[in-house]
Amino acid sequence: MAEKIFRIGIVGGAGAAVIADFMHKTIRHAADRRSTMQLCMLVEQSPRIADRAENLIGAGPDLTIALHAACRKLEAAGADLIAIPCNTPRAFVQRVQPHLRVQIANMLDVTARHVADAFPIRREVGLLATSGTLASGVYERTLEVHGKTLVLPSAAAQSRLMDAIYGASGVKAGFLSGACQDDLRAALEDLSSRGVDVVILGCPELAVLPQPSVANRGGRVASLIDPASVLAQHCVAFAEQGVARRVAGSLQAGAARHDRPRGPPASTGPEACSDSCLVATADLAARAFTSNRRASS
Repeated sequence: MAEKIFRIGIVGGAGAAVIADFMHKTIRHAADRRSTMQLCMLVEQSPRIADRAENLIGAGPDLTIALHAACRKLEAAGADLIAIPCNTPRAFVQRVQPHLRVQIANMLDVTARHVADAFPIRREVGLLATSGTLASGVYERTLEVHGKTLVLPSAAAQSRLMDAIYGASGVKAGFLSGACQDDLRAALEDLSSRGVDVVILGCPELAVLPQPSVANRGGRVASLIDPASVLAQHCVAFAEQGVARRVAGSLQAGAARHDRPRGPPASTGPEACSDSCLVATADLAARAFTSNRRASS
């Protein structure tokens, strides 16, 4: 029987807290779907992947070589899918993908498809992100393909949003409440005042904050889209499909050779032990999350 282990390779570089948050969301979505597969997550936290904010506005080094190296390491480690939980432009992914056997799931593309599918009649979509991401136009170009137009915060609201992320009391300084949450609410209210009711949280740090409930002029509460959560859902669904295909192929192959002598026993060497340890860790994390959720409900 084919193994039900699926390995998700995660390209780091967006910050340890962001990567940990993405892993937690992936485990949560797998638990919510009551999946029988076993997820193994491999992280390549490479310091060589330069600051994307600088590159997004054309002032930083090209990320292609470092991204390619990180993806190749994950592929060599046995990843079945590679996830990039940060605002990496599609152009870099398109340059790297042809040189890999493993598919890359890019947060920008996955989020744009999700918005188009979930809100087909919404023409305007709000975006809250760093000034570098806004200036780069990466979300704008990606969403244009799906017929969406971006609405950005006013200059004053954007300034407060940057404080929520980078300020002395911001998320990157370790704060999750107080001034940073007030600044996030102000930016959301700015978009809602112009009738926007679908907003993308285009900076991973913003999704870590408790999400305020803000209504527009028509009384409709804004739907907040967390790209990291969307990417996590995509990875879990992709993994389930991959495992299902693998098991179906194994059953067909087994039926074709049921009269043949059996092959050697499964490996018990270091590689098998390493996989078992990794999968056990993922299983324990999933159980711990489920237990904590029940305790808090």
